[in-house]
Amino acid sequence: MRVENAYIEAALCFLHEAGIASLNVRGVENSRNDPGAPSEGVTLTLEELHMPFRDVLRAHYECRFEKAGQGFVHFGDDYHMYIGVNTLCTGAIHNAIELGLFVEDFTSPCHSAN
Repeated sequence: MRVENAYIEAALCFLHEAGIASLNVRGVENSRNDPGAPSEGVTLTLEELHMPFRDVLRAHYECRFEKAGQGFVHFGDDYHMYIGVNTLCTGAIHNAIELGLFVEDFTSPCHSAN
């Protein structure tokens, strides 16, 4: 739970610092028929992203969280998280490190042209 919370807090911190107030859900794959899975294309505010982020980390379903031209949050295997924003978020980077996460410049393998 502590690790999940760190990932969620870090992602939301990057989005907040970058001025991104919401993300759209893309590429939903719900092979478990999880009733909590968001619908394709739905827009979620930062406040609404907590549980979907946690569910994707727990592999209840898969999806990407994106806002064309502004940013994204993608989750990969083994708790890899990819965050893309249009600004250097030094506060969010510091926060992620304080939470015990590793921050490095890396291209998301989930990145799609949006």
